[in-house]
Amino acid sequence: MRPMPRPVTTLYFLRPGETLVGMKGAILEMKKESMDVAPSLYEGLLLVHMGERPEAERLFREVYDLDPNNAGAAAYLSLLALHRGEGPRARTLGAQAVAVGRQQPIAHFANGLALQENKKWEPAKRSLRDALGLAPALLSAEVKLAEMEMTSNRTSARERLLKVAGLDPTYLAAKRLLFLLDRQG
Repeated sequence: MRPMPRPVTTLYFLRPGETLVGMKGAILEMKKESMDVAPSLYEGLLLVHMGERPEAERLFREVYDLDPNNAGAAAYLSLLALHRGEGPRARTLGAQAVAVGRQQPIAHFANGLALQENKKWEPAKRSLRDALGLAPALLSAEVKLAEMEMTSNRTSARERLLKVAGLDPTYLAAKRLLFLLDRQG
């Protein structure tokens, strides 16, 4: 039997998902005790980025069942519920995430997206502004806020989108919204 070939080390570009493939399960192996929720949260985030949302949700659910006051787990479960189209569940989890994690930007971000889905524009904007106040580099909150401001305050929306495009030129959602804003005149 032939030995396994050595991994190729070249300067060729790898797609983002390809750099994560070997990491699956590695974070959970670091878990020292059953009450330690951090490895499960980090592994869940890794799985979300790998596209394995059901597995990630299972890990977030384990954390949430173990500690219902874990704002991170509630926020990520809210975002996954939004992705599946379960608006009421996302709003409940988003509100709970903010209630127990006032200082966590992801909690405010998830709550803002859930409120936006329910067309509660002003509370959604307030929640996204709170997220930006806690984490000014949270570009997705900046883009969502600009998206909601496109009809009411075009100059503010344009400034936000230009800021995001300047900080991350690969952020396609910001570029698309900026294009739409310019196209509308």
